Amino acid sequence: MVARMADTKPPQCPAPAALSHWLQANGVNLKDFAADMPTSRQTLHRWLSGDARPKAAARRKIAKRTDGFVPESQWLLASEL
Repeated sequence: MVARMADTKPPQCPAPAALSHWLQANGVNLKDFAADMPTSRQTLHRWLSGDARPKAAARRKIAKRTDGFVPESQWLLASEL
């Protein structure tokens, strides 16, 4: 059986899981992290759920804020490397 487009999900990047892990491990809540970025909690939630990816400037801020635990390159898809 061939999968239809509606049955397939876009390829995922590993960064949302890594960022979620970092937030939990460091006791950082979404509200505070979003304020540090600065971005909205809604946008941060979309990043964490994989529904959206941050733009380049936000990826740099995330990498800096997490001391490299979530590097910029983790947000890129294989086709973008």
